[in-house]
Amino acid sequence: MRKFWPHSLLAALTLATSSGCNSTVNQDELRPALLTEPSQQEVAALVAKALNTEEVNVGEEVFMQKSSLVLESPPFTDAQGNPLMGKQLEMPQRFMLLTDGQLCYLQHLNSEQLLPAPTLSCR
Repeated sequence: MRKFWPHSLLAALTLATSSGCNSTVNQDELRPALLTEPSQQEVAALVAKALNTEEVNVGEEVFMQKSSLVLESPPFTDAQGNPLMGKQLEMPQRFMLLTDGQLCYLQHLNSEQLLPAPTLSCR
């Protein structure tokens, strides 16, 4: 029994720390949302944070008509700039704008990471 105790403790600590801010949000209360006003720069910054990159380009009307966003990597091209068929190596990155009625959240569906978005206004 003593032999396995450190491993159990390590597993419990890993589980507790990996849940992060998701533990404070009741996932059942979240529903798809739309922005009440265009917020292109704020959304781009949140998406970049979720993807761990410096910059992401999103459209001006992002999350104004649909609560989902799909980003694809630019296609590979040949020397003349023509797209190469079958050379898309990465899966599209999918996002969903959610709200609990008070606060907006951006969920990266590929990783299930949930980011609070206090600067956004959702309905």
